[in-house]
Amino acid sequence: MSAFRADAERVGALIAMARRHLAAGRSVDLSALEGRVRALCVMLAGNPPADGAERGEARALLGHLLQDLDGLERDLAARHGDPFPAPLRHQAARAFDILREGK
Repeated sequence: MSAFRADAERVGALIAMARRHLAAGRSVDLSALEGRVRALCVMLAGNPPADGAERGEARALLGHLLQDLDGLERDLAARHGDPFPAPLRHQAARAFDILREGK
């Protein structure tokens, strides 16, 4: 679980950095973020939390990441008017659903 927590924190840091860059008027490359989200979801699918406490922690971490992704989506839309890359949020949302379903 500690590896998952560390990777989730890295994803959160990438989201925060992207939001800071957008706020400063700089361009943002989301490829690293997309790769990290994908890796996080693969990690979770391949090694789901063993017990309820770990599942709850993972669910909370993913919930925060989804909120952060929603904020990034709003920032991108305000800056560019472009829709947020759906696959990125979809991956994180699917991982959250897996945890919620207890699978």
